[in-house]
Amino acid sequence: MAWLTVWEAFERMKREGISKSIHTIIQWIKEGKLKAEKSSHKQDEWRIDSNHLEQWIQEHKPSDMDIVTELTKAIKTIREAYEEVKKERDRLQTENELLQETNKQLRADNEQLKEKLERLTIELNQRAQEPKHEPPTDPNQKLDHKSISLPAIVESAEGLPVEILQETEPEEKMESVQEESASEGLTKEQVEEIWRRVTKDTMEDEDVVTNSKNLLFSTLFKNDHPRTVIERTEEGYYICPFRSGHGKYFDRVDRLIETAIPYLIRHAKIQKIRDAERKKYGY
Repeated sequence: MAWLTVWEAFERMKREGISKSIHTIIQWIKEGKLKAEKSSHKQDEWRIDSNHLEQWIQEHKPSDMDIVTELTKAIKTIREAYEEVKKERDRLQTENELLQETNKQLRADNEQLKEKLERLTIELNQRAQEPKHEPPTDPNQKLDHKSISLPAIVESAEGLPVEILQETEPEEKMESVQEESASEGLTKEQVEEIWRRVTKDTMEDEDVVTNSKNLLFSTLFKNDHPRTVIERTEEGYYICPFRSGHGKYFDRVDRLIETAIPYLIRHAKIQKIRDAERKKYGY
């Protein structure tokens, strides 16, 4: 009778594909599944009869069908893992492409924003460089309203800003308004008439025009006053309430309003562009 150590028995079982761990064999011995005796040399070691081991191996040796089944399961598991990895790779690739496209679009939007801001800056600088018209030192001298009329900005067919001087209505159409302007201010109906005359050919968006009109009327008719309320200089000239700082001076209310309307429309248009950009970029 030949005796084998646990390690030798493990090597034999490993070749037959029965066990992959020596601890499993020791567990089988302790549970009585595999017969073994205590070694006479070392109490902590076991010895196994080689004949009994061969018989036990033949009884527990996996069949070819079992091996094929295990291999099939392993291959299936590997394929499933591969498909998951492939899906994750495709997802990350698609996400990366979307991020690149989004980044490209953001850069393009940023360039457009820069161009718009540059145009607005140039436009505002040009307005700041316009000569300021001081009131005449002689109280009896009247201002020439043509010299202080603001340019009305319109859009050309190509979408480029083109400045044209606002046309002056014939004097005979303004006689009634002028008489009221020289006395106690204008009524809402008279201001409405001036508004329609100045804006009849405007091409701006409806919301821009509406916001401009609301600002005009709320400023001129404070506290729902029936006539326009506008601050005047000691010499009697009207101070435009829509300009910060020094302001501009007019000898009549109707001329002040005619000049202010294009300015208010342009201001509302710039504000609309800024609001849209703040909403888009979140600042």
